[in-house]
Amino acid sequence: MSKKSREKIISEQIKRNLEENQRRQEEILAKEKSPLELIAELEGLVTKVTSRNIPTHRQEWNGVIGPGSSAREVPSGTQRLLEIEIQSESGVKFLDFYGDCMLQKGDEIKAYVVKSKEEELPMPIFPSIYQLYGDRKPKTHVLVEGDFQERMIAIQIDIPEKGITNYGTNYDPDNGIITDF
Repeated sequence: MSKKSREKIISEQIKRNLEENQRRQEEILAKEKSPLELIAELEGLVTKVTSRNIPTHRQEWNGVIGPGSSAREVPSGTQRLLEIEIQSESGVKFLDFYGDCMLQKGDEIKAYVVKSKEEELPMPIFPSIYQLYGDRKPKTHVLVEGDFQERMIAIQIDIPEKGITNYGTNYDPDNGIITDF
């Protein structure tokens, strides 16, 4: 096989790989959703509630800009975590809720969770120099619709019988911000 034939075969293979990679990336990006679009409601009966405080941390920088800069985690307080066992047709058995909620065994609840999973994007075969070393890091994962899991994080819990709505510290409904789901 001549050198020219080998180069042509390699060039065609690279072109096919690039096209396939682009197709897969577009397919995955078409399924991408924001956390707000993935909020799902589930109903359940509370069978047990356990409350505990968990430590929180913040980043503290050394004040250096550029090479030599570093950060370390320092304790910043505690946060309440409710571990809630429920009976639900959804298949969810445990809910973690960050914040306070007046729950007790026997309460019928509506819990709101982010029903998502992360899907990995194929990386470009030839990423640009900016993607490798610049400020624009390539997106490697996107959120897509997922399934209910045995343990989920609730961002909101309603107790309809008592007329109570509780928002977790990881959810700001006024600004549409959800963290740690």
